[in-house]
Amino acid sequence: MTGFGHTSALGLSCILAFTSPSLFTGCQVQATSATDLAPQHDYRPIVTPPNKLSNVGFSDHMKRQVTSFHGREDATVKVKPLAMVLRATALAMAFVPLLVLAPFAMMLSSFREICWFPLLAFTLGQLGAAFIKWAQWSSTRPDLFPEALCRALAPLTHAAPRHSWGHTKKKVEAALEAPLTSAFEDFDPVPLASGSVAQVHRATLKGREGHVAVKVTHPKVAERLAVDFALMGLLARAADRVTGGWLNLEESTAQFASCMAGQADLGAEAAALDHFNWNFRRWRDAKFPRPLLRSPDVLVESFEEGMLVSKYSLLWQQSERQRKAGGRRRVLRGGAATAAMDPATAHFIVRRGEDMYLKMLLADNLMHADLHPGNILVQSEGGVGLCVLDAGMVAKLTPEEQRNFVGFISNLAKGDGARAGRCLLRFSAAQTCRGEVATGRFVRDVQLLFARTCRGYGTGTQVGEVLRATLALVRRHGVRVDANYATLILNILCLDGLAQGLVPEYNVVDGAHALLAFHDRVKRLPGGARAARLLLPLGQALKARQDRRFFRRLLRAQRREEEDLLRGALEEEGGGGGGGGPLDDMLR
Repeated sequence: MTGFGHTSALGLSCILAFTSPSLFTGCQVQATSATDLAPQHDYRPIVTPPNKLSNVGFSDHMKRQVTSFHGREDATVKVKPLAMVLRATALAMAFVPLLVLAPFAMMLSSFREICWFPLLAFTLGQLGAAFIKWAQWSSTRPDLFPEALCRALAPLTHAAPRHSWGHTKKKVEAALEAPLTSAFEDFDPVPLASGSVAQVHRATLKGREGHVAVKVTHPKVAERLAVDFALMGLLARAADRVTGGWLNLEESTAQFASCMAGQADLGAEAAALDHFNWNFRRWRDAKFPRPLLRSPDVLVESFEEGMLVSKYSLLWQQSERQRKAGGRRRVLRGGAATAAMDPATAHFIVRRGEDMYLKMLLADNLMHADLHPGNILVQSEGGVGLCVLDAGMVAKLTPEEQRNFVGFISNLAKGDGARAGRCLLRFSAAQTCRGEVATGRFVRDVQLLFARTCRGYGTGTQVGEVLRATLALVRRHGVRVDANYATLILNILCLDGLAQGLVPEYNVVDGAHALLAFHDRVKRLPGGARAARLLLPLGQALKARQDRRFFRRLLRAQRREEEDLLRGALEEEGGGGGGGGPLDDMLR
C-alpha cells in the first residue's frame, strides 16, 4: 500500500460515495423508529421489553415526528435540482486546495503527513455529516489507510465542527414548546463533544439529581444529508455503469443513506438504546446510556462518566513505550507512571468488548453498527465497566444472516478454508460470483490462504490479517457482501485493533473458542437457536474461566519481564542485584 494511493482525489470521491469498502454492498443497517417503543413515562426505567425493530427507510427518517416531547410533524425533505447544483459546486470548490496540493503530497511524504492530511481532515469536517462519518470510519482503519491519515482524521470522532449555542437553545425549546429554563435547572452552553450529526451538552433536569447529556442535531443536517446522498447516488450510478454493476454501488449508497438518516433522527437512536439496555439489563459491567426525553432533533439521556477507550488506549500505549523504550534506567525512573495504567483494566476492556460483540451476534441478532473505541467509555465507579455510546446506527440481523456469519467465524477459527469460503458466498442474497467454476476458484483460493495464515485455534491466527486477505480475495473474485455482514466484519476488525493496542498477547479468535465451541454444540440440540440463546450464559461462564486463566498466565509473564528489567537496571546503576534485599522490596 502506498502512503498516498488511498487518498487520491478520485479515490476519495468514490469512497465517499459509499463510505465502507466498495466490496460491501447493500447497507441494510436498519435504524429504529422512535414510534416503535412501548409507551414510557419520562425518567422511568424500562420495565417491559421494547417492541420489535421495524424496517424504516431513508424517507421515513426524514419525517420529523416527535415522541416524548410535544408532538409536531414537518414535511419530508425533498431534494431540489438547484440545491444539488449549488452543493456540487461547493464541494468542488472545497476540494480545490487539496487537488492543487496533491502532486506535492504524492512526492513528499513529510508534506503529505504534516500539511495534506490535516487539510483533508479540516475539509471533511467542514462538509457535513456524510463526510465526517467517512472520516470517523477511516480513522479506525489503519489496514486500509496510512497511519498518519488515521491520526489526522481521529479528532473528528469526537471533535467535529460545533454549531452555535443559539441553535442548540432554539432546537431544545422547539422540542419542549417551552422555555429551556422550564425543564432544565442548568444547561452548559459549551458542548462536551461534537460528532457527525449532533453535539452533546451537559445539563441538569429539574427534579432530577445528577447531570444529563443533551444531544442536539446540527443545523439542517437532514437536508444536507439528503442532498449529499442524491449526489452520491448519481456518482454511484455512473460507477455501476463503468464496472458492469457487480459492485452494486447504487444500492449500497441508497442503503447507507438509510443508515445515516437513522443517525440524523435522534428518536430512532433513543429507540435503539432502549433495545440495547433491555438486552444487557443483567450485565452489571456493561451498559448503554438510558434515554430520558426524545425527539428527532433532541435526545436527553443519562450522563455517563468515564474515559473513552480510544484515549485510554493511547495512554496505555504511551506508558508501555515509556516502560520498554529508553533502556533499563527508564524503568526505574518512570515506573510510577507505568504503574498508573492497570493491566487488569486493559485486559477487561478487550475481553468484555469481545463478550458484548458475541452476545449481540449469538443471542440478540441486534448489532451496534459503529462499535469503534471512540464510542466506548471505560468507567471505574463501583468497579470497572464499559458503556457503549452513539447507537444511531444498528444492524438488525435476520436468523439466516446470523447463521451464515457465525458459520464463517467458526470455520475461520477452526482453519477450515473450504467451509469458510462457502459461507462467504452466502453473504449476499444476490450473489454475483456464480457458477461452479467461479465459486470453485474462490473457495480454492480461500483454502490456500487459510493453509498459509489460518490453521485454527491455538496457532496464533491473526484474525485482522486473515480477514483483510480474505476481503482481498472477495474483491478479486467479484464476491458480493451485503452490509450487515460488512458491519460484523468491521466490528471484528475494530475489536482486533483494540486488542492489538491494549493486550497484543490476547488473540480474539482463541479468546472466543470456549463460547463458539459451546454454541456450536448447543445449536444441534432440539430447539436449535432457542436453546443456544437460553444456554448462552453457560457458554459465557466457560469463556470467562478461559479468560481468567489466560490473564493469570499473562500477569506471571509480565512480572518475570519486570523482574528482569529491574535487575538489569540495578546492575547498570552499579548497585548489584543478585543479593535480594532491595530488589525483593521493589518487586513486592
